[in-house]
Amino acid sequence: MKLTEKEFIRRVAISAECNTATAYRVWNAVVDELIDLYCNGNEMTVKNLGTFRLRRRKPRIGYDFKTGEKNVYIDGGASPFFGASENLKKATNANYLERLEMGEALLAEE
Repeated sequence: MKLTEKEFIRRVAISAECNTATAYRVWNAVVDELIDLYCNGNEMTVKNLGTFRLRRRKPRIGYDFKTGEKNVYIDGGASPFFGASENLKKATNANYLERLEMGEALLAEE
């Protein structure tokens, strides 16, 4: 199931027992802070969720597969990275295995 941002915010509002406008403002604030965090090169760890940080790449010399040209300069850069916590990995894996077993049981019944 793919969730839209609107549906996610609606679910958060229900869970937090607040209206969707408040949940939307909070969500936008969280996203803005994460962007600011990444832009400033900071790192943040959220208990039971994971770590948000910026991964940096140094400039390097590479190979252009399209033209076959060697010694092509590749700019360095940075990209946002999320590393899941062990708790999140365990919960996700347990849920996946449970759903897999349920699916196999349904197939066996047919």
